[in-house]
Amino acid sequence: MRYYKYKIENLVKVNKIVTVHNFYFDKNFKSLTERHDFKELVYVESGSIFCVQGSDAYYLKQGDMFYYKTNETHFLYTDENINAKIIIISFESKSEPLRFLESKKFSLDESSKQVLESIIKEAKRTFDVTNSNQATKKMPLLPSPTLGGLQLIKNFLEVLLVRILRGENEKEDNKTFIMVDTINTLSSKVDSYLMENVSGTLKIKDIAEFLNYSPSYLYKMYKMQKGKTIMDTFMQFKTQKAKEMLLNTNLSITAIAENLNYDCQSYFTKSFKAHAGITPTQFRKKHVKNS
Repeated sequence: MRYYKYKIENLVKVNKIVTVHNFYFDKNFKSLTERHDFKELVYVESGSIFCVQGSDAYYLKQGDMFYYKTNETHFLYTDENINAKIIIISFESKSEPLRFLESKKFSLDESSKQVLESIIKEAKRTFDVTNSNQATKKMPLLPSPTLGGLQLIKNFLEVLLVRILRGENEKEDNKTFIMVDTINTLSSKVDSYLMENVSGTLKIKDIAEFLNYSPSYLYKMYKMQKGKTIMDTFMQFKTQKAKEMLLNTNLSITAIAENLNYDCQSYFTKSFKAHAGITPTQFRKKHVKNS
């Protein structure tokens, strides 16, 4: 009997680290107003702050974390009577489940706090944080950064985000909310990508790479939602495109097959008939006759 090898399905994948800051803010401090296309977490180590996003303000005390919504104007300010020690982490990720954390406040448990502490330790061994400030656009690396520092920051951050998602998903009123909505959104993204590339050739691994999912996870989630495979849908889209070309152009069957990147006319005819019930020639004759 062979050993079974599990493929890893990434719930969260961090693509790039933008900043890792550990700030000490005096009372009555107000940060710069920002808006950016990457994601940002704010955590309160001590004291308290207000995170403002758009027209909404969120009060954070020690142990609280806030997840800013991407491309929303935001800033923070401290309480007028107390200083605050803050951690700010910004990063890039295309992982769809993270949208469920946007504009939300969380209280980290002790295990999650330890993961966050590991991120800060690795950041201090990787980046030169001596002159770190809010206006920093590029975190400078140390002359001799620790081996694998960026990878560990990424890995620890993914662990932290998965733990937060798990905590939200296990709340009674949020049960399975991530899975259901993510599948719906994911299948829509797949369909859009298929339509954009209907005249080309695609493999599951190409689509998975574009959407930042493992091929096996993408295949399973799509079939769960649609009741058919991604390639079935792709061939249906090709058939629909072929119908439009048969009706609206004078291109030959061979030319249409080439236009849609079929290997040969016979395969195109076979595929078309499987989805339309008749051959391309029969389809054109039938509709030209009835027009």
